[in-house]
Amino acid sequence: MRDSLISRRRFIQIAGLATVLTTLEACGGAAGTTPTPAGTGASPSPTAAASPSPSPPSSPSPSPTTPSSPSPTAAPVVTPTAAPSGTQGSIGLPKQIAGGKTVSIRVENTPRPEDRAAYQLWRDKIARFNKLYPNVKIVSDTYAWDPSTFPARIQGGTAGDLWLVPFTEVQKLISQKVVADITDLMQSWQYFQDWNPGMLKIVTGLDGRIYGIPAGGYVMGLVYNRALFKQAGLDPEKPPRTWDELASDAQKLTDRSKNRAGFAVLTTGNQGGWQLLNFVWQAGGDFEKQVNGKWRAVFDSPQAARALQFYHDLRWRYDVLPRNTLLKADDIFPMLASEQLAIAIFSPGWIDIVVSQHGGKLEDFGMAPLPAGPAGRAEQTGGAVRFINAKSSPEAREAAFWFAIWEEFDLNEVLFNTQAAAMAGKLVGLPDIPLMRGEYQRKLQQIISRYTNVPTQNYRLYVQEAGRYARPEPPIEAQALYALLDPVVQAVLTDKNADPRALLGRAAREFQTRFLDKAQ
Repeated sequence: MRDSLISRRRFIQIAGLATVLTTLEACGGAAGTTPTPAGTGASPSPTAAASPSPSPPSSPSPSPTTPSSPSPTAAPVVTPTAAPSGTQGSIGLPKQIAGGKTVSIRVENTPRPEDRAAYQLWRDKIARFNKLYPNVKIVSDTYAWDPSTFPARIQGGTAGDLWLVPFTEVQKLISQKVVADITDLMQSWQYFQDWNPGMLKIVTGLDGRIYGIPAGGYVMGLVYNRALFKQAGLDPEKPPRTWDELASDAQKLTDRSKNRAGFAVLTTGNQGGWQLLNFVWQAGGDFEKQVNGKWRAVFDSPQAARALQFYHDLRWRYDVLPRNTLLKADDIFPMLASEQLAIAIFSPGWIDIVVSQHGGKLEDFGMAPLPAGPAGRAEQTGGAVRFINAKSSPEAREAAFWFAIWEEFDLNEVLFNTQAAAMAGKLVGLPDIPLMRGEYQRKLQQIISRYTNVPTQNYRLYVQEAGRYARPEPPIEAQALYALLDPVVQAVLTDKNADPRALLGRAAREFQTRFLDKAQ
């Protein structure tokens, strides 16, 4: 699924610091200094999800870890320290970039000037980086990734030096040779050995070379209302672990007198096809397969039909879905917050949206791995990657690489941003896939643990198991696939007599001829 892209670290900064800055402005003050503008502005205000298209290791990632601190439900009262002073020592940055020669890089997906708070933060960030490397000029580019316009930027030579791209596009861009090989730069970093192998595999080409910097990842899980579980006589410590248990629990949680549905699935905006991935995998099916060097659509299968039949049964046999089945993620957030929905499939970061934007009770929500299907467990994983333009000069590549590493991983920046997020009442400590492990991850967790303000015990089951069953999104034309599957999902939920296998067959043939045949 595709949405405005943003790495989780940058979201924490923008969401938390922007709130602090806005508050200070309202009180007549300003946060930080106001350096000279660096370039020409940036992308639309990002959303909380790091690409609900947000694409992933072909082998399961290690389970994410959460802080071991107690689980407060209110943010601690903190005041951010002064903006971090520039030092290379935090994460082992080089003393010089490009030998100290002046170099300019254009960074895409940056805030627009009219988004005053986010843009001010971006300018302050550039100023801090320039204290370390005054020879590197950062030029802002508001362009945000769009697969329909990106090829023209490449062909016309207008693409920036540093991009933020969803996992779904990684291998395609590597195969097209439009992204730079950064293996040597990556291996020169002090914390290279601390990368989560699953995350690093996402950005590794078939030639074994490294082409990108993972900037954020997630694994889908089951979010459920623990309070509603108790009301229905269910144990909130035992969420459903199989399809059958999901259907049974959802029946007990459904209460039409209160306009409450036990469960909901997404069906529109490419999100229906995107969410269906999990169920088809859990039934033992798949979507694309490379046969003799050519890609084939393989979802016209008994396994995929079984997954779609389960959708049909949730609507017509168990009657646990909302009456309106034409839903996207933005529709289910307020439903969860108002207790009109008990269970949904979620990215952990979406809990913040339900609580912060829709007034949901943080302590009521738990997370667990997705229930197992006939073939076992599987959960879709996705995220975003920082890529460097293959056409950039060697000096620009070096500068873009170290700026991305500094922006995503500098521990001083993480500390400052986390403090500000906690001060602004943002949720800190929600589980996600750790990009790193080892020494770096321990240092990161020490920072996060100090400001954790979520009930981490509610996510224990998710943390223990979810990462073990992570599956990447399909590598070829994923968005086109989702668009073709949306009406298939809608059909079985609106037509009791719909034939799942026939619907899948038509969609598979169209996907093959319109997209996969052209991608060979």
